[in-house]
Amino acid sequence: MKKLFLLITFLSLQQLFSQMSATEETYLGEIMFKKVNLLRKKKGIHPLKRSKDLAEAAKFQTDFMSSNNTVNHFQEEEKLYKTPLKRVRYFTTDFDNVGENILKTRRINPPFVKRKLNLIANLIFNSWRKSPDYYKNMISGSFTYADFGFTYNPTLKQIFAAHVFANKEYKVSNQLSEYAFGIKTDTTNCNSLSKEYDHIYTNLGNSISIENDEVLLKYDNIDDLSKLLTGENDGFAIDLVTREQLQCNIPNKLDASPIYDGILLKPIYKNELFTNNKAENGHNFVVSLGEIPAFLKGKEISPNLIIIKENTKCDYRVPTPIKDNRFQLMTIEPKFEEPYIDLQNQGIYIAKELFFEFETSKSTTDKYTQANFDLDNVHSFDIKSYTSIDGSEKANEIIQNKRAAFIKKHIGDVLGFSLDFKN
Repeated sequence: MKKLFLLITFLSLQQLFSQMSATEETYLGEIMFKKVNLLRKKKGIHPLKRSKDLAEAAKFQTDFMSSNNTVNHFQEEEKLYKTPLKRVRYFTTDFDNVGENILKTRRINPPFVKRKLNLIANLIFNSWRKSPDYYKNMISGSFTYADFGFTYNPTLKQIFAAHVFANKEYKVSNQLSEYAFGIKTDTTNCNSLSKEYDHIYTNLGNSISIENDEVLLKYDNIDDLSKLLTGENDGFAIDLVTREQLQCNIPNKLDASPIYDGILLKPIYKNELFTNNKAENGHNFVVSLGEIPAFLKGKEISPNLIIIKENTKCDYRVPTPIKDNRFQLMTIEPKFEEPYIDLQNQGIYIAKELFFEFETSKSTTDKYTQANFDLDNVHSFDIKSYTSIDGSEKANEIIQNKRAAFIKKHIGDVLGFSLDFKN
């Protein structure tokens, strides 16, 4: 029985050391998080915050990829977890606008000491950075939270990694109506809005102004409004968005509501709009669409117009008026320049590679690709030296430098190329 017990213990320990522990996964995530935020800092982008829910969604995906030996954003057979957004929503409803970076490494043997974990972090970080789509996620200003998941597959000896990004839904405080005064989002009621009315929508957006803390719609053609507002449940609502919600270098603080972005004023419908028309000064239609709430007075505000059909939000217009009297056009005489450009008729027309095969930790070799080109026409040499990911970072750096020096000497001694260059 003792022998059997010892054998079972040995196998358990062997299996244990072939895994990546939770502590090692946490350490790897911490290194990666620092690397990504350092990159964002260099780009002038706000740092990401960590989220336990996003970490769980990331780990959930890496476990799936490891079990199926796949690198895929989708879990086709699992409708509940099919997409990155659905996986995040499974763990929390606080986030939207989800992004995901994934990969699996080449074969890596345990144990996962800290030196090796640092090298693995560099490997994953650089792989994602070289991918245009993944790099875009890493430096995106639209994400505020992110976290990592890692799963080591002991059979494949590969690490599956996921980096999940998201933006936490923002809720504007002091909202006047929690349910947007009953305005719906079902766009089937908007099908009657023809493209021929698009110019009316644009003009309406540019016809909104704030005067004495009152939002006014001043429109010159009442017939256009009669064509647009045909039913009793057709009307307008004002969404007040402050400048504070749209600051530079930080995510926009627009409300998560599908109806409004800022503070929604009570909608006004067809009958009330035409009844309260107080046109004057040459306008055919002038009506108040609401007053600025006390807590917004004195702030820089954009009054945006929501067009309602059958009690449904059908269009959203932002005012962009341009006052002609602000600008003075000047007559400028054109000048033609004929710069002299010295065109080159020669350039780099071919590039070839020489490969040197090094064994284990050796820094010299007699195995290399023969130079089968005219050295008299060589412009330059680009030396790249590599080592495996195993071993300490310092030892690997020493071997890399020795190998690079050997290649440089070979170029001078064997190929006869001048050594007066930088490698």
